[in-house]
Amino acid sequence: MEQATELRKKLSIREKMELGWPVDQAIQEAFRQAMLRHHKLGEDVVTWRDGKVVIVPAIELLKGLDDTPTTAVPTNS
Repeated sequence: MEQATELRKKLSIREKMELGWPVDQAIQEAFRQAMLRHHKLGEDVVTWRDGKVVIVPAIELLKGLDDTPTTAVPTNS
């Protein structure tokens, strides 16, 4: 993981977009942080499942992610 972090720091925005995976990782991390914040605040999440709008506890969506620790935990700011 440390090696990937160093590589991300060295890549230009253009290279990151061409590779794709740094962008995917950034989106996954943003989603994880949003779900952590919702969970911390006790807020559910509205999403789309099987053609219907449903309300889901944030913790349920977090369970679907891998166990890689986050780099930054959201705050109430």
